[in-house]
Amino acid sequence: MPEFWTPPGHTHYEPPPSPLQQLKRNILADFSAWLDELDAEDLRAATDPPEDDSAPDLFSFFSELAALRRDVQLQGKASQGLRSDVQDVTNELKTGVEEQVRNLANAVIDIKNQVPRARREAQTAIALEFVEIAEGLERCRDLQTPASLPLFLTRGRREAVLRELHRPIGLLAAKAGDALRRLGIRSIAAVGDTFSPGTMRAADTTSGSGRASGTVTEIVRQGYTLNDDVLRVAEVKVEK
Repeated sequence: MPEFWTPPGHTHYEPPPSPLQQLKRNILADFSAWLDELDAEDLRAATDPPEDDSAPDLFSFFSELAALRRDVQLQGKASQGLRSDVQDVTNELKTGVEEQVRNLANAVIDIKNQVPRARREAQTAIALEFVEIAEGLERCRDLQTPASLPLFLTRGRREAVLRELHRPIGLLAAKAGDALRRLGIRSIAAVGDTFSPGTMRAADTTSGSGRASGTVTEIVRQGYTLNDDVLRVAEVKVEK
């Protein structure tokens, strides 16, 4: 509160308290009156806790100790069970991971084994296509004979026409044969060879050819090998 100067001979003027100040004054006055009503004994009883002069009960003490011991044992068993459960889960996870790793390793091995096989199969398919092309060119050349040309052409003219027809076919056949050799493709059978059941199939037999028995006398369908593997068996006629 600000202090006001009071002239001599005049009483000091104090403004009335506000409602909040009046409430604080009333609370302090009530609390002071309550403290005055308390005597010293009541005040000491309220502030000092009572002393327990009773003697300790040994039976209760040992009972509580036994109960505490049982609680500790139960906690130990629970911890041991939890440790066992964790170990079991860990073992299961480890077993599962090891099995997955083995499966993955086996899958990688299978893929590695399949790659060469797939490569061989692709090479075999391509090689057979080249063989078909080469044989088609040879058949086309063999079909071009003087008898296949018109009869009105003279003999000399027919021979000239045949040479013109055979030239491009011969060039293509030579290129096809060179491609087969570069790919490692080799023909199997030749007239006069001894019959081999592993690489040849007897389509028919002949007699009176003057060759030894079991000798190839005619090639019905040529066979081929690819890098020493049989690509296609040869079909031949064999002397009895």
